[in-house]
Amino acid sequence: MKKYSQKIGSPPSTLKYTGKYFNDFEIEIFDYDENEYNEIHSKDINLCLNEKKQNKIRWINFIGIHNVNSVKVLCEYLKIDPLVVEDILNIYQRPKIEIFDNYTFLVLKMLSFNKDNYSIESEQISIIIGEDYIITFQEKKGDVFDSIRKRIRENKGVIRKKKNDYLLYALIDSIIDFYFVLLDEIEFDLANIEKELLEESSTEKENDLYYIKKLLNLSIKSILPIKDILSYIIETNTDSKRYFKDIYDHTIQIIDISENLINSANDIFDFYLYKINNKMNSIMKTLTIISTIFIPLTFLAGIYGMNFKYMPELESRYGYPVVLIIMIIISSIMIYIFKKKKWL
Repeated sequence: MKKYSQKIGSPPSTLKYTGKYFNDFEIEIFDYDENEYNEIHSKDINLCLNEKKQNKIRWINFIGIHNVNSVKVLCEYLKIDPLVVEDILNIYQRPKIEIFDNYTFLVLKMLSFNKDNYSIESEQISIIIGEDYIITFQEKKGDVFDSIRKRIRENKGVIRKKKNDYLLYALIDSIIDFYFVLLDEIEFDLANIEKELLEESSTEKENDLYYIKKLLNLSIKSILPIKDILSYIIETNTDSKRYFKDIYDHTIQIIDISENLINSANDIFDFYLYKINNKMNSIMKTLTIISTIFIPLTFLAGIYGMNFKYMPELESRYGYPVVLIIMIIISSIMIYIFKKKKWL
């Protein structure tokens, strides 16, 4: 998997998609204002180049950035910097914000939890914000923006009364809110793992616990840069500042929840190790006691196993039962001593 080294040796601004290839390709166009909206679903990139009506907000959702040529055509029409286009196609970007004269470029991570293999599926969402438009770039179909589409179609809330900075808020808010869904899933599974490990040790659950810790670290790694991005937006934005402050509070809450869950996972793992060590110590204690009891018995058996010709007890009629009785007495005395010292 040479996912990070695909662009080695390529000159700057080389347009090469670095992710998986999906068959999904679609362009969604929403033109709207307070009174009306128009929605288009197509594969024709030229529809994005049509002039929209004045005072309308345009949201273009570009699905399938593996179609490099279409991405290039759209970005060239909007006079987007080639280095930005390169970042859109390179899906291993860190969340960031870049300010240009006529537009702003954002990179975010949209996370989803796959319960089948305890993995987080991360998708890069690149966003270009112009004066009266927003373009979102996705790798494949499936996102968390359905509620935004519904609000635009049905004119719910204030989204169609606001400028595109409110649409940006709505997009980021949808992505951030899904982190809570992700953390709820992890917290639920963590509680189940804790319950099962309390009842019985399980190597499978130990592996699940390791992967959950890994996923939580990934969620923190993804959300921390978004916190910095929001901090910058709050400082520069005036119209929707209070909305972005709300998302900023959500990011802090997500970080706190993630850290608490990591601590819980560490505590469960420590308890699991304690339980394993305690069980091992109990087994070793039992084996040690058994071995200790048999040491004098083995000593006696070893002496009478030498079979020298003139050993006095060899000809004794009651030698065998006498030795057995002595062994039983010795064992009983040792067991009594162990119980008195609470070793048993």
